[in-house]
Amino acid sequence: MFSQALMGSGKDELALLKVALRGVLQICILRDFLQDNEVGMYVQDLGDILLNKPSIERQTRQEVVGTLAEISKHKPALLINITIPAFIANLPKSNNTPTSKYLGTLENLAQVAIDQDVFYTLVTALLAKLETILTPGNSSTPAYPRSILMTILYAMDRKGLENDPHMELYYEGIVRNLCQKAALAALRDEQTSLLRDSTVLDTLGRLCNLIVRSLPHHKHQEVCDNVYRLFVEHDQFPTVPLHENSTVSQRQTMILSTYLLAGLPKNGISLTHDMAGLLRKIALLATSEDSSPIQFGLVRHLALLINKFLPTPNLEIASRILFSLMPASQEQGKATSGLIRTIFWISKAIISRLPPETPRILSSLVELLASSDPLVRGASSEGFRMLLSADDVLCTENGANIRLLAKQRVFITVVPLISEKVRALATYAGDSAVPSSGHAYRKQAYLSALSGILRTVPSSLVMTQLSVLLPLLLQSLDLTGTDSQPIRTATLETLAVVIRESGVHVIDKIGYLEDLVTRLLQAAGTTATDISRGGYNQAISNTPEARLRALQCLLILALPQPAEGGGVAKPSALLPFKNRVLIGLKCILDDPKRDVRKTAVDARMVWLKQGGDNLGNDS
Repeated sequence: MFSQALMGSGKDELALLKVALRGVLQICILRDFLQDNEVGMYVQDLGDILLNKPSIERQTRQEVVGTLAEISKHKPALLINITIPAFIANLPKSNNTPTSKYLGTLENLAQVAIDQDVFYTLVTALLAKLETILTPGNSSTPAYPRSILMTILYAMDRKGLENDPHMELYYEGIVRNLCQKAALAALRDEQTSLLRDSTVLDTLGRLCNLIVRSLPHHKHQEVCDNVYRLFVEHDQFPTVPLHENSTVSQRQTMILSTYLLAGLPKNGISLTHDMAGLLRKIALLATSEDSSPIQFGLVRHLALLINKFLPTPNLEIASRILFSLMPASQEQGKATSGLIRTIFWISKAIISRLPPETPRILSSLVELLASSDPLVRGASSEGFRMLLSADDVLCTENGANIRLLAKQRVFITVVPLISEKVRALATYAGDSAVPSSGHAYRKQAYLSALSGILRTVPSSLVMTQLSVLLPLLLQSLDLTGTDSQPIRTATLETLAVVIRESGVHVIDKIGYLEDLVTRLLQAAGTTATDISRGGYNQAISNTPEARLRALQCLLILALPQPAEGGGVAKPSALLPFKNRVLIGLKCILDDPKRDVRKTAVDARMVWLKQGGDNLGNDS
């Protein structure tokens, strides 16, 4: 009966299928109720649904997968003998088929591999499939092996490797074997090898990192000795950072080297290379590298060495390298985006350890925002966004040295510096009706850097500097140009948090309530005008996301708030702006975006209640 319901239900009988799934699960896990061959028939039916009914809705598909996963806890041998072989056979030899076909199969495999034996069988089967795909002459694109590696990574991370009895197989079959293949492909410069693709190497590196972190201690030194050689016999593969004539393919293997190094513990291993010389060589490579994926791998590798493995007494080595790279000490016009990116990654590695030189480093980074070189300004403002952001290499899971107060120190140092710089620009501009373009560009760089910092710090920190931040946030909403849109959107997100946590009275007490309401109305319309002092009154096109965020801020601003001390509530500080806001919101009710229109209606209803339920003449 259940089998007939499983296989015979049509598209319009999903309720019947769901009931059948629950029934199948109950009778399959009931002890001694069914023979293994009877349970196996249901397991086969469930697999057939996933393989042969691609049109069923995702939620139902997830229920089928969940049923198989639950059965695997009680009858793992059935999934090993029936489900996994059927799913693996359904995978193509190359990806000359629609991507969705094999992605769905791989996703289902990853989700059913909960039991230890099922997981081991899945990994060995996928590695065998991967060997076929990596065979020379296979016509696959990098997307296929990357998807297989991602499936293993997802399943492995989900299950965990603690006390896994098959660690040796994972180490030999994945870390040693695939890293060696990648190194040999780079050494021979095999143009058709899929292991020369940076995205495949990145996914393989993540997988290797997970395995290396879980290896027994006696294996760590072996991995350490092969961080750069990648398990190729001695002298066959060059140590890329120390090799002056390395090829692009060889430098690309630094992606793998970085993940291997990240998985090693900071203690109990011996790094055989001279640290000072190694850091200088990698810094030089990173600043001159043209390939973005390789350059990203190099700067992360450099940051990892400085943050995790450089002893505290030797931190001055990293500081000397950092300040030698600063554009002020470079020839005029020689700065590149790679150079600035390297500077910020070295800074990130050092600052996370909070040495005494932290304020000096941060001050030097802020100075980069005033550069006359637009490339330096732009790359530096992007660098501040990265400075405190999470990274899956430089993280506590990999043993990185990240002090708990690092974000607070950066925030309380950088925000006053930027505020001072912005005020200085305004003072220098004086009463001129048209500020110089150089000042405008520097101001945008400062505010962009501030936006990047605010994205990465907790809201509790933001509230401590509210009197300094509010005028800067309001000026961020005055920025013009397409490159300012991300800054404006991020600013509105921050303002929503500020309004929610501080309330109207705090903002009014600081003295920026009217400015805030005015700019939010400007940002909520499809177009706005540059209302900053000395602006050109030019039209600014607000993105749908910015309009939505601005309306959400207006809505939160007008939400009822409890009276202070539980007494009688004071008249709302928003009353003087009620009519202006209601008129402005009425104009937004025909916005082309549905979400924006709905939020405008909600905001208008809340603002109508300011000062009572009298709708006024403007409704």
